[in-house]
Amino acid sequence: MRMMRDLLPILVLLLTVVVGSLAAQSQGTLIEVHPDGWCTVRMTVEVNDVVMEIPLLGNPTFLTVLDEEGLPLNYTIEGDKLLVDADAATALNISYETQSITSKEGVVWTLDIRSLNGTPVTVRLIGNPDVVGLSKIPLVIREDPSYLELTMEPPFSLDYVYTSPPTLGHRNDLVWYLMMAAVITTASSIYWLIRRRRAAGEEQEYNLDSTDLQIISSLLERSMRFSDLREELSLPKTTLWRRTRKLEERGLLKIDKKPSGNVLKLTKRGEKIAKRRT
Repeated sequence: MRMMRDLLPILVLLLTVVVGSLAAQSQGTLIEVHPDGWCTVRMTVEVNDVVMEIPLLGNPTFLTVLDEEGLPLNYTIEGDKLLVDADAATALNISYETQSITSKEGVVWTLDIRSLNGTPVTVRLIGNPDVVGLSKIPLVIREDPSYLELTMEPPFSLDYVYTSPPTLGHRNDLVWYLMMAAVITTASSIYWLIRRRRAAGEEQEYNLDSTDLQIISSLLERSMRFSDLREELSLPKTTLWRRTRKLEERGLLKIDKKPSGNVLKLTKRGEKIAKRRT
């Protein structure tokens, strides 16, 4: 084991050199996978035609298409293709959100990427999930305190599960194993034992996770404007919007529209859950 760990820096260098030559030839695609299953897709594409045809990953919402100077471009969607009028542009910056490339069974989430064949895609798993299954070996693995990043060549799928709390040792073992597998290509998938978390009765009934409970707890003492709650919790605007709509649909909070902005307050059922958390 000591000898294998001594070889790790050499393996990392070898992996970086091999993947670097691949990435330099491809357009950039980044998929940020959020804990609620929504994905933010960002693509940078070099323009080589008057009308660019770009494959879409899932059904896009909040779609924006900008040129290299940040100016909006005209586009149409035909099936799973994005057609962009790129006559005067040299590069396209595309971003959108989608919920249709992830699915969940029990506690296991699956990300399934079938388009963009041959173009490496970087997947950024937000919130420190554990990867429990891979359809192929990653080209690049990168760690950050708040996410795990894998670069893979489509088509591919990966399974992941959120555990609380993840340990640094477990994550280091995961990265070390994946790097070894990527170099020697002796494994096609990696599985870890899935640890199930015991949920309280109300949390399980309403399908609440830690972010939902954090929102409810913040609203227990007082009603808050949407902008104030977003600042307090440091959540992206779209994430907080989706979460509050979800809690409203489940009857746990009310959204009052005021001239100064939406005001959020708990219902009696929401207060009941929040008080049991304190």
